[in-house]
This record gives sequence, C-alpha cells and structure tokens, in this order.
Amino acid sequence: MAATRCAGMLASEADKERIRRHRAFWSRSPVDRPLIGTTIGTFPSVRAICGNGALTPADLDLETNLSELDEEWQQWRDAMGDAIWSAFPLWAFPWHLAIAGSPIERRDSNLWGLPAPDLHAGSAHPSLSSDNPWFRLLVDFTLALQQRAAGRYPLGIGPLMFSPPDIVMQLLGQDRLALELYDAPEWVTALGQAVVELCADVTEALFDLIPTYEGGYCGTSRYLWAPGKLVETGEDVSFMLSPRLHQRLVVPMHRYLARRFPFTLFTCTRGSCTRCPTSWRFRRSRRFRSLRTSERTCSSTYRSWRGSWSASPWLFMGSCRSRP
Repeated sequence: MAATRCAGMLASEADKERIRRHRAFWSRSPVDRPLIGTTIGTFPSVRAICGNGALTPADLDLETNLSELDEEWQQWRDAMGDAIWSAFPLWAFPWHLAIAGSPIERRDSNLWGLPAPDLHAGSAHPSLSSDNPWFRLLVDFTLALQQRAAGRYPLGIGPLMFSPPDIVMQLLGQDRLALELYDAPEWVTALGQAVVELCADVTEALFDLIPTYEGGYCGTSRYLWAPGKLVETGEDVSFMLSPRLHQRLVVPMHRYLARRFPFTLFTCTRGSCTRCPTSWRFRRSRRFRSLRTSERTCSSTYRSWRGSWSASPWLFMGSCRSRP
C-alpha cells in the first residue's frame, strides 16, 4: 500500500518531560528515579463492537470508538505519571488475527478467534493483501482517528493483541497445532514465518500513516515512547511447547520482529520464562528490548532475572489494589 508519511507532531510540555525520561530509559542513562506510570482501568472497551456471534467489518462502529477514545484521553491524561497516553483503533480487537484469516466471534465482553477454515499442510499461507477487508477497515479507522486527534494526542501503533506465535496457535487450534508440530513441522515453521511477516507488514503500513511524536513513536498497551518504531509481542503459546520446539518455532519469530523494528517489546509471563529457557538466548541483541509483566512474582523469580537486566531495559507491570 502506498502512503506518504505525515509530518511529525510536537508534544505538550508535560509529554516533553515524560519523553525526556523515556529517552533515558532506552539509553540506560543515570536518572534520579525509574519511570513510574499509572493507567485507569485494565482492559480496553469493546463498546464499539456491535452484536454477538460471528463478526464482520460492518460490526465495528467507527464513531463510537472515536468518541470513547476522546473520553479516555480526557480521563487519563492528567493521571498517568510518566506513562504517555496514546490512541489506537479499537485495540481490544485482534486485528492481526482477523487479517490472517481467523473468524472472530464475540459474546458479551469476550472476543476470541476460531481456527481458520481450509488451512492445512499444502495450502497457501496467510499474507497481507490491500484488499483484505479487515486491513482496509483498520486503515480507515487509523486515518479517521488521526483526523479526530487533530494533534491533541499521539497514535500508538505497536501492540499486537495476539502475538505471531499465538496467532499460529489460534489459526490451527491447540490440538491441531500439537499434532502438526510432529506430523508437518516444516509446514508449521513456514506458517509461523508467514504470520510474523504479515504482522510486520500490517504494522509497517500503519506506521506509514501516522506522524512521529517528538521524533519517535508511542505504544498503546504499555504507554511507552521510543525513539524508533515500537512494537510489542509475546508468546502465551509457549505453555504447550518444549524448549526444543520453542527454539524452532517461536524464537525465529521474535528475531524477525526485532530485525524489522528497532524497539521490540517482549512480554514474558512466569509460565513462558520457566517453561522455555531458550527465550533468554536472543535477548542480548542490542535491538531487542525486553518487557516483562508480572503481578505476583516471588522474590526468587526476580533473582533469576537479574542476569538479563544488564543486557536490555526492562519494564515491570502490575496492578495496584486499594487496601481495606
């Protein structure tokens, strides 16, 4: 898709100070304190998704989404500490999964993807097409959001609601993925490569549509700013993989994203850390930035992470509950 990059946006004075601290985070410069940010709420709204059952692009309401993002910006902008609020079109929706061919269903506040029909060993792998209806809708939402923002707040492009490894699992289903890893391992590996390329191509196309923010980009799901293209990925699927399968299937996808995007955030849960020690082998890349989320992680697990703190910046996330 051909696109012309927009002129960069200038940040507010408050965001300029936040960005100064974010620059220090990425460059690992000495600071008086760590980055400390807060958000209101824990999960994005699905109010702009109409109806239940199987979803089509017509079920996503643009105006509702634009209005609720404006409301969120008004509510959050003065209460986030060092976090930088940014907008992304309906980021509760698994855009990349839908673009890859997974039917998306909704029931009340829950969204999930079903295995892709007609995807089997020997069939064509998913790839990005400018005619893809979900991709066209995402572009339309992004352009409309940019116009609605009118320079008041930045757009964040980077979050992958489903990471490439998890999209592979969703496209096949857990049971079938487990079988195909042994029956057709080369095909599954090729599918993984096709999926990560699709995710990267979609993300690059969106970056071409939005302006930079003080010379960098913001990421919605963690409200970070980075001096280059910022994406986030993970690997929830690792719970069902041995270290050998993880090294063969998942690690190449992480490496690919890290090569395409200078600031790749890797969300690692306790499960993926303990089950897949191979995930540590690629974190010493200068271009790969680690991100770990944890709510109740014991001190012994923290101690086991210390060896990687010298290799790349880390971000710890958790929830804050009021005490009785």
